[in-house]
Amino acid sequence: MPRDGVALLGPVTALCATELGLLACSQAGVARVDVEAAVLLCAPDLRVVALAWSSRTSTLFLAGGIPGERGMVVAWRAGRETKRVELADDLIVALALDDEGGVLHCGCDDGRVIELDAATLAERGTRRWHGGPAHALARHGAVLASAGHDGLVRIGPGGDPAPLVLRDHAAPVLALAWSGDGGVLASASRDGRIREHDPRGRLLASTTPLGTPITALAAVPGTRRFVAGAADGRCWFVGPDGSTEPIVSGRGEPIAAVFVSDDAIWIGRRGRVERRPR
Repeated sequence: MPRDGVALLGPVTALCATELGLLACSQAGVARVDVEAAVLLCAPDLRVVALAWSSRTSTLFLAGGIPGERGMVVAWRAGRETKRVELADDLIVALALDDEGGVLHCGCDDGRVIELDAATLAERGTRRWHGGPAHALARHGAVLASAGHDGLVRIGPGGDPAPLVLRDHAAPVLALAWSGDGGVLASASRDGRIREHDPRGRLLASTTPLGTPITALAAVPGTRRFVAGAADGRCWFVGPDGSTEPIVSGRGEPIAAVFVSDDAIWIGRRGRVERRPR
């Protein structure tokens, strides 16, 4: 994948903290956005949808593919592509990395969750966890959570054939995030609700409907709060009791990704990333 100065086009679908800086991806490539925007790589044969970073091996994993044709995962290290694998007949839409365990999980548009060896990208197993796209994956330690278009959230070790199934959502679940301590899993759905569960599946809190699909979630470091972004451009803090506090109250371009650093909130929209102080 060549280094190139092509600007990012289309929605920013993922934000990922790495030793290279805060990275954003869109259909045109990957760029660093925490300084003056600089494109790191372009992938003309790969629509990049999701990112994951290994601090243990300094490897960036990119996932996506060609819609309706194939899904792909690419490993990129020291400025070059090192491995590539084709996995499905449609996009890979989500990634979750167990860095210590060396396991990479991929959420597919056909509802499968595929487990890969992070070092070789060899397939280690496949689970059909959802009856529709596996929209989001989130990991804390060895525990993997997945969210699906079928409205289900599943929690368990990645290779578990019978994970815990949460059925509290009445609409497709579009985003997931664990709190930093792993004590709370937040899940957000198309009907505008955000629900919070403990790792055993006990419902802890739920927001009132926010009037728009919630499309992005991120944990606030050092707390059990989250940041949620919406399809109508609004954004909120979400408390452990289900309370909400506006960050962006005006409607605008859809939010597809959020990330929270120690001092800022990063909001991914169409072709750009906004920075707001915490």
